[in-house]
Amino acid sequence: MKKLIFLMFFSLSLIACTSEEISEENISQIENQQTLNQDIESTNRLPMFSVESDLVSVDDDCFILNVRIYLHNETTGKLLIANQNVETGDVCSDSENMDRNNIYCDGGTLLNGDRALPSKLKSEHCLTDFLNNPEHEGVYGQYLEKKSELLNSL
Repeated sequence: MKKLIFLMFFSLSLIACTSEEISEENISQIENQQTLNQDIESTNRLPMFSVESDLVSVDDDCFILNVRIYLHNETTGKLLIANQNVETGDVCSDSENMDRNNIYCDGGTLLNGDRALPSKLKSEHCLTDFLNNPEHEGVYGQYLEKKSELLNSL
């Protein structure tokens, strides 16, 4: 009987110690997560994007721009995530004279009617999908500003 009581007491002690270790570990994990959340909030580590563009060609009132979107962060610096040519203007033709083999990004229409041309360049995102995504409204605004600056400088 004494052995049985001793075994029960010993078993309960082991279970109690194990539960205590787990809850201390959980508390430590919660504290670490709270610290991480505070660090993110205090440093505002939301993704930072920038847009760059260059004039590729001009044909009457049709302009072709090369548009690039970069992601900025502390570890990788400036990372190209989208790169595609865009056709903008009043008299751009609808014909696509590009070999359709090895197309990585299909062409498409942006929210303002500009047309991203099909691209063979491989990048993380296709320009149309990225700029037409409501989550990237700020980046789309940067695109419009850069386009306006570039066209006004002509």
